[in-house]
Amino acid sequence: MVYLAPPPKSGDGDPRLRRFLARLEADPPERFVYASTTGVYGNQHGAEVTEDAPLLAASPRALRRLDAERALVEAATRWGTQWNILRLPGIYGPGRLREEAIRAGLQVPCPDVCPAGNRIHRDDIVAVIVRLLASGAPTGVFNLADAEHMSSTRFAMAVAQRIGVELPPCIPDLEAYYATHPGMASFLRERRRVDSSRVRRALNWTPRYDDAISGIDASLGDGTDRN
Repeated sequence: MVYLAPPPKSGDGDPRLRRFLARLEADPPERFVYASTTGVYGNQHGAEVTEDAPLLAASPRALRRLDAERALVEAATRWGTQWNILRLPGIYGPGRLREEAIRAGLQVPCPDVCPAGNRIHRDDIVAVIVRLLASGAPTGVFNLADAEHMSSTRFAMAVAQRIGVELPPCIPDLEAYYATHPGMASFLRERRRVDSSRVRRALNWTPRYDDAISGIDASLGDGTDRN
């Protein structure tokens, strides 16, 4: 069983997942794979984050994910089901490069003030799920992330260069950027560098796109219009 549905956009938990788990009580699956978020780690002040890091979720969105994780572990333990929680960072791939925003004049913080980022290509998520279902991997939590930690600014700059767009002047002060882009504040203020060593060892796996540039190039070459 693979569960990819997000929690509701409001509330304290994930009643949708809890209802789904209740429906499985009579015939639980052999393995349950749940796609969560690295947001459950909260602000780690730029530290490297393994699966054993404290869960400091603070945003309502991350707290709902944490509730879903706990509901799954409780149910799977009761059933005797193998389970895996995949904690995912920013997901990108074809159609997920923010090309429209970049063409519309996306403003970004200057590279020297923008913190390290965490992301994973869509195809690498699929590859891990397939391996989990086929390999009999151990129960537990796995972080997914590439090895590069490219900042969101440098990511946007790389996409812009490849689609032939010049970004507006960057914003040199992060607080000024947050004031005009409040939706990005929660993401950039929570600083962490996600370590994905555990899943690489457990599945003998390396992301196909272990650096953002290769993933961007593949995404733009997969049916995405550059013009």
